[in-house]
Amino acid sequence: MIDIGGLYHAQWHLHSRLKHDEVDVRSSLRCDEAWAELNNFGDPHVVVATTDSGCRLDHPAFGGPEKFAGWGYFEGRELRTMATSRSMGSGMYLPGQHHGTSMCALISAVGGDQPVGVAPACRLLPIRLPTDANLAHVSEDAILRILDYVAERADVLLISWSKLPYFLLSSTVVDRIGELTECGGRRGRGVVVVCAAGNSNCPIQFSSGTAIPYEAHFGSGRPFGPDVKRSRTFRNVLVPLPGVLHVSSVSSLARRCHYSCYGPGIDLCAPSSNSRVFRGDMLAGLGLTTATADPAKPTHRFKGTSGAAALVAGTAALVVSVNSGLSALEVCRVLQESASKDLDHAGYEPPSPASPDSAWDLPPVTPFGQGSFNDHGWSPWFGYGKVDAVQAVTLARNWK
Repeated sequence: MIDIGGLYHAQWHLHSRLKHDEVDVRSSLRCDEAWAELNNFGDPHVVVATTDSGCRLDHPAFGGPEKFAGWGYFEGRELRTMATSRSMGSGMYLPGQHHGTSMCALISAVGGDQPVGVAPACRLLPIRLPTDANLAHVSEDAILRILDYVAERADVLLISWSKLPYFLLSSTVVDRIGELTECGGRRGRGVVVVCAAGNSNCPIQFSSGTAIPYEAHFGSGRPFGPDVKRSRTFRNVLVPLPGVLHVSSVSSLARRCHYSCYGPGIDLCAPSSNSRVFRGDMLAGLGLTTATADPAKPTHRFKGTSGAAALVAGTAALVVSVNSGLSALEVCRVLQESASKDLDHAGYEPPSPASPDSAWDLPPVTPFGQGSFNDHGWSPWFGYGKVDAVQAVTLARNWK
């Protein structure tokens, strides 16, 4: 049962009802209007798979075991799934690991005394990665096992991890992902693959004449500035695949989040919190409200392009819910063509004058210094725009 619940009011990313100095209504996904258009909260046959730090399956945010169309976690090289004799649901959660549970809740939490997700009636298929999801040290063998497991079970696949400056996968993996986007999935119409763009204020697919900061390491005892990794080349092998969406983030003020990656390859944007890249200093804008692995401690500060990508994955589930005949490529087109371009192009907040070692704190590099949309309706900061759930389900219902 879906119960919007008491925390819904704080979830500015789902509706336009929160009156707050740091909320611009243009940042909302308008899910409340989408649910009204659907006359439901999504189709329980529609499944979103996630690849992250796992998920606490017994969390009340998910309403019970029927929320999960499947699940899996790694023991060594073995992917133990819901159907494996030696698997245990408790293996899906590692103490202290909140990210995966929070992501699943952003997609499909059922509310009550917990936050609600974008598609609360749709189901989930979480996979716990064999390593820390933020490190992206996922072997080719593990990726192929994941893809084989979700191949006939999911409609949407969320990849919340990536690696900068080079997100390189073997041709075998890339071909398999391309195959799934074309003809895989629960319906045989393809799987929509949604990827977080990254939180390092740099391009994801670009070659530059100057070195661009992309990663910082702390604790070395050296000044901050020299400790930032830089690269002239950025490459992401999934960018050319038409069924893969790379998602940047906008703040609750409808501006580009300071940390959000940008440039060629960005397809869409969605709301998230705002903070200073690398240092993590909070900037103007509210965080996302979602569950954590502790049922008594939901968070109001969830952030990152991973959070934005989870919201896009949930919206894709609503699109499939309203029109199950759409192919994955058509779902991607629906999301892009219905996206909102009514955003604040200011987007960059310079560092505080009191902040030392600010050489890393740069605006997007040339030629991506502005977020305006070109003649093709594309922006290097926002892709084809901010996902708009009600416009997406309306377009999907009438898709020719």
